[in-house]
Amino acid sequence: MESDTDTKQPSPAPAGETGARGAVPDGGASSQGRACIPGSIAGKAALVAGHLYGAALMRALTLRHRWFVRNARPLAAHLEAEVFRRLREDRVAWLELRVEETVDGGRQLVGTADDRSFRFPGAHALVEFMGRAGLEAIRLDTQLESGQIVEALIALLYVRSRLDSAAPGEPGYTAWAKARVAGAMLGAEGYHKFCAEMRFYPEERRYDVHYSYCELLFSRVITTYVEHRPRFGDHRVLFRTAPRAALAALLVFSVPAVLILWNLYAAAVAVVALGVLAALLTGLGIHTLGAVQYTREHHDLLLKEYYDRIGILSRFPEANPNLVVKLGERGQVVYTNPATRRFLRRVGVDEAACERILPDDLPGLVAECLSDASSSHEAEVRRFGRHLRFTLTAFPDERAVIAAGSDVTYLRKVEQELRVLNQGLERLVEERTHELRETQDVTILSLAGLAETRDPETGQHLQRTREYVRVLAEALRSHPRFEDVLDDQVIEHLYKSVPLHDIGKVGVPDAILRKPGPLTDEEREIMRQHTVFGGDALRSAEERLGFDSFLGVARDIAYHHHERWDGAGYPNGLKGDAIPWPARLMALADVYDALMSARYYKEAFGHPKTRALILQERGAHFDPDVVDAFLAREEEFEAIAARFADEQAVEAG
Repeated sequence: MESDTDTKQPSPAPAGETGARGAVPDGGASSQGRACIPGSIAGKAALVAGHLYGAALMRALTLRHRWFVRNARPLAAHLEAEVFRRLREDRVAWLELRVEETVDGGRQLVGTADDRSFRFPGAHALVEFMGRAGLEAIRLDTQLESGQIVEALIALLYVRSRLDSAAPGEPGYTAWAKARVAGAMLGAEGYHKFCAEMRFYPEERRYDVHYSYCELLFSRVITTYVEHRPRFGDHRVLFRTAPRAALAALLVFSVPAVLILWNLYAAAVAVVALGVLAALLTGLGIHTLGAVQYTREHHDLLLKEYYDRIGILSRFPEANPNLVVKLGERGQVVYTNPATRRFLRRVGVDEAACERILPDDLPGLVAECLSDASSSHEAEVRRFGRHLRFTLTAFPDERAVIAAGSDVTYLRKVEQELRVLNQGLERLVEERTHELRETQDVTILSLAGLAETRDPETGQHLQRTREYVRVLAEALRSHPRFEDVLDDQVIEHLYKSVPLHDIGKVGVPDAILRKPGPLTDEEREIMRQHTVFGGDALRSAEERLGFDSFLGVARDIAYHHHERWDGAGYPNGLKGDAIPWPARLMALADVYDALMSARYYKEAFGHPKTRALILQERGAHFDPDVVDAFLAREEEFEAIAARFADEQAVEAG
């Protein structure tokens, strides 16, 4: 398809209208200095010669790259007939083609447009070409025709070797010189040919082809000639000229018959010459008809879409099923559409009293809209048992405001029902969550109690130690060493984890666990293994669970609550901050409870003596900061010991 690189027919589309097929985009041919037509006959002849040369070169390039053209034409036809048609219906302007890897390691052409994706598995030649040219993407305007797509790809094939070395510029009239074409593709305006503008972005390795309407060559030649010959602008002149032209053609084609009577050789030459002339005239005539038809189709499409839009806009208020009210600059009602009048009749309001359904302080709202015409204003009112939502938009040319309203009563009713339902669901979730937490706590205490029941002297040990640890955690949550790890959820996990600290005792034989006298060294080593038994069991449970829970804290406590700050503890001999912080809290709580409780080998020490022993072990057995937290909350420790005292201790007291 031969295109005009120097002129563009003005479009009848309204200013600023885009997206329509054939709409003239900003930066098109007319804005690129292409409206200049050489005024001299020599200039016009040079232009025509350039077009003819370009047409011949395109045919040669098509033959040279016929392997590529054979593969690209079906793809281009599919894009125009199927893909572009659907995208234009949804006002999508661009389709981007990229090469992606397939699951089997191959390469495939994929197109994306907004949120849509298309696959073109048969476009092997284009995939190979993009790989050779180092192209990351090809962006195609959805207004393009299949022929324009193929010709734009051939043009890129023609100059691809110059794209990395050419300087950005304009092509001029020698538009088919490789350096000039490459320079134009790299320029800000792109290269204009085939009613398309082609631009290459070297940084992104992307090739854009933008549709840009222009008259075809012969259509432009005829238009230019008529414009320079005003008498041919009148159709009556053409009607009067037609019989004379027909007579002249008859006389010309009668020449061979006359020459036959005079000279057979001359007649043969004349027949050949007339045949060549007839072929040229036929080809040029059909091509010109195609150019004129192309221009007419483009013009008709633009006019049709323009009139369709004007018609829709002109009927919009009348056909709109929602309320539309036009307000003057003082807030007075200027116009109401049929939907508004029907609503007024339905609620029993006179049409002249339309203000009764509108928002309060109309003059103020109108003044606000007119002062800021770039934005709209929302207002919702309740009138006659209905919820009405209005959007007010300025109409600055007429110093008026359009109030578009909708009845959102049903929506508000549904929202209220959803709020009630959500409140009920929230209460139900809270109840079920509370039940789950209670069930979890009971289960934990039952599991921990399973081990503690084998030790007859522990009593309320589990309940007391978990309360001690909670008090220590609350005291330390603002301490610089602990503030990053202690929050409400962590303290809750800690509280739940404490009862599991001695769960490993289920693995210790009864002969050792329940022995009334002192343990031998060997028995003591076996007893110490309860930390490993419990830690291993909780770690295994945590791994099976598969997500973070209180079991991580419980595991650290079970493993390390018998470690000492000075490193003399067991099972790993950890020292200082190497001991997990939950185990450090548990260590103090466990020792405090053991000292405060009566055992077969000792009496209960009482708080003062226990306090003195713990203070003595500050920095040796216990973390100094944990001891300080204990001293700050020791009254709470005493209260907990009294509240959860063992029955034997109570009876003894």
